Amino acid sequence: MFCLRSVKESTFVKLFLKLNLVLGVLAVTHSVNAKTITFESPTEAAALVELYTSEGCSSCPPAERWFSKLSNDKRLWTQLFPVAFHVDYWDYLGWRDPFASPLFSLRQRKYERYGHTQNVATPGFVVDGKGWNGWFRGRSLPKIDSVKNTGLINVELNEQNVRVNFSPFKKADALKASPKVHVAILAFDIVIPVKGGENRGRDLKHDFVVVGYQDSHLIQSGADWQVNLKRPDTHQYDGYRQAAVIWISDGDNPRPIQVAGGWLPAK
Repeated sequence: MFCLRSVKESTFVKLFLKLNLVLGVLAVTHSVNAKTITFESPTEAAALVELYTSEGCSSCPPAERWFSKLSNDKRLWTQLFPVAFHVDYWDYLGWRDPFASPLFSLRQRKYERYGHTQNVATPGFVVDGKGWNGWFRGRSLPKIDSVKNTGLINVELNEQNVRVNFSPFKKADALKASPKVHVAILAFDIVIPVKGGENRGRDLKHDFVVVGYQDSHLIQSGADWQVNLKRPDTHQYDGYRQAAVIWISDGDNPRPIQVAGGWLPAK
């Protein structure tokens, strides 16, 4: 009896441990799925609104203050997708911009190379892939109604990865190259005390600033294009409000052909 009882108890314990293990795996899976965020491109016309700026440029703070007001625009994340790229070509003036990247400077130069803008300067504005000088004349952003959507973007974003699916519309213009996806993580309400250069002594506030960036060509799968990317690491900015903006371009041409994104949950 003793041995038989021991075997039964041992079997019961094993079954109990296996059940706990299964429940634990299910709990972890649910937790991971709960952190997955989805974005879909708007059905109406939408435009990427880009600001090229630098903490080393004394003309940029007024442009950034104006750009920050877009966070209260009713069209935000439905028609307007603002992104602030900090360039590095003013770092030699005595202050190294902590958000600057040579990739962002190269992106601005590509716009000029492809004929979408006339110069490379800060502050510089690009709306729907075209240079825009209206801010210097006190004008409002141009109407977005004329933007042509070329497809549908579906995005799944979690703590580690970004999955992107792009479905071109049948009546859209044919792509000249394999489409490229761009993923930008933005941070808001960041204040930097500048201790050198043209803005020395100022506390500069930044919104829509790119703190993480990743891009990649998509792979064709039937009529769609897909890719899985590693999410940009922005943990050092977890204490700030964040958003994600994802857009598609035709190959290396920087001009966006569709955009999606929105706020990210607080951490």
